Amino acid sequence: MSGIKSWIKSTLSGESAGCTASSGRRDMLRSTRDYDDDDRTGPKYVDHFTLGHPSSTVKYRGARVHVYDATSEQFLLEDRRSAADVARSKHNLMDGVGDDGEGNEDAEGSGGGGGNSNSEWHQHRHTITVKRMPWASFGLRVLRLAYTLVSILLVGYFFVLCFQIILFLFLNLPVESGATSLTNERRPMMVVGIIFSIPIFLFGMASLMAIGTAFAGDAWRGGVLMKSVFGWSSILTECLYFTFYLVIPALVFAFALMIGVNNPWEICVYSWVACVVLAFCSFGLAVVWREIKTCFDLIDVYYPGGDEDTTWKRFLFKIERAIFLTQNKKYAGHEDKRFLVSGDDQPPENGYSFDPDFKPLQVKRGPYSRLTSLACCKMYDNLDPHIRLYTTDEIRDVLPFITKYNWSLEAMCCRNHNSRTIS
Repeated sequence: MSGIKSWIKSTLSGESAGCTASSGRRDMLRSTRDYDDDDRTGPKYVDHFTLGHPSSTVKYRGARVHVYDATSEQFLLEDRRSAADVARSKHNLMDGVGDDGEGNEDAEGSGGGGGNSNSEWHQHRHTITVKRMPWASFGLRVLRLAYTLVSILLVGYFFVLCFQIILFLFLNLPVESGATSLTNERRPMMVVGIIFSIPIFLFGMASLMAIGTAFAGDAWRGGVLMKSVFGWSSILTECLYFTFYLVIPALVFAFALMIGVNNPWEICVYSWVACVVLAFCSFGLAVVWREIKTCFDLIDVYYPGGDEDTTWKRFLFKIERAIFLTQNKKYAGHEDKRFLVSGDDQPPENGYSFDPDFKPLQVKRGPYSRLTSLACCKMYDNLDPHIRLYTTDEIRDVLPFITKYNWSLEAMCCRNHNSRTIS
C-alpha cells in the first residue's frame, strides 16, 4: 500500500510517480505504473491541424485505441502493452518498488553518477497495431450520393452558362469589328471592352468552378467544410442537407399534386434547383468571406497598426497591403532549385538554397524571370541575397510520401510540379 500512497501523493504534486532518477536520466526513463487511464508511459499522440477533427481515444479490451475518422472509414491505432510487462508493473506497485521516498533509491545515486539501486527500471513495451475500418453503411452512401449528384448537376449548369457567356464574347469580336457587316461599321471601343473583359470572365468562371467542385465534394463527405465554415454542429448540418435536398422538393411535389397542376414535375424541379442554388450561394459567400478574413488576420499579425489608426483607415490599409503583396508575389521573377538530400542529413537553418554544402541538381529560370533580371527593366530590383518563397503546402507542412505502393506513372505526370515530395 505504501507504493500506491506514494503514487497518489506524487501525482497530485505534478510529478511522475516512480521517477526518482537524477535530472540527467529522468527524461529517458519511464515510470512502471499500471496501464490505466492515467498511464503516461506510452507514446504521445499529437493531432496535426490537417486532420478534419481531433482524434478520439477509447479504452477497449485492455488497450488504448486512437480513432481517426475519414470520410467513410476509420483508422485505428491500437496501443497495447505486453502481458509480461503489465504483470511486472503491478508486482512492482504492490511491493513498493518505483515510488518516491519509500521503496526506491536514486537510480544513479544522489550525485547522479553510478549507484547502487535496489529497484530495476523497465521500459514498457508497447505494440501499436494500425487498422482500417470502413464504417459507412450502404444507406449512408446512397444518401450522400444523391446529394452529390444534385450538386454536380447544378455545377454543370453553371459551367454551361459560363461557357456560353465566354463563347458569345468571342463571337462578338468579329461583329463589333465590322467583319460581318456590309457597311464595315466598326466599334473600336466595344472591341477593346470585349478584349479586356475576357480575362475577367475567365477568372470568374475558374473561381466559380473551384467553389462548385468543393461544394460537390463536400456534399459527398457529409458537409465537413460546411460545418467548418459556418461553425455548425453535425446534427444541424445534416438536417439542413436533408431539408434542402429532399424534404422541400418532396413537399412541393406533393402539394402540386394535391392542387392538381398540369406540370408537378416541373414545379418540383424548379424548387429543387432553387434550394440547391441557395445552399451553393451561402456556401460560396461563406468560403470567400473566410478567405478574406484569414488574409486580414495575417496582415494584422505581420503589419500591426498603431493606436492612432481608425477603423476605416485600418481597413483601407489591409486592402492596399493585400493587393500589394498579391501583385508582388505574382509578377516577381523566381528561380526554382531542386535538391536531392538524404534523410540522415540535418536541414540547414536557412534552407538548402543558402547553404554552400548543398548543391542543387537542377536550376530553372523561366523567360519572364530572365526578363525581370535584365538591366533595362528598371521597375524590377534584383535581390541579393535572394528571398525564399514558401508554397502553401510547405507552410501547412503537407509533404506527401512516395512509396512503391502509391507510385504510378499517371500520378507522377499529373502531380503539381511546384510541390515537394518525400521518396
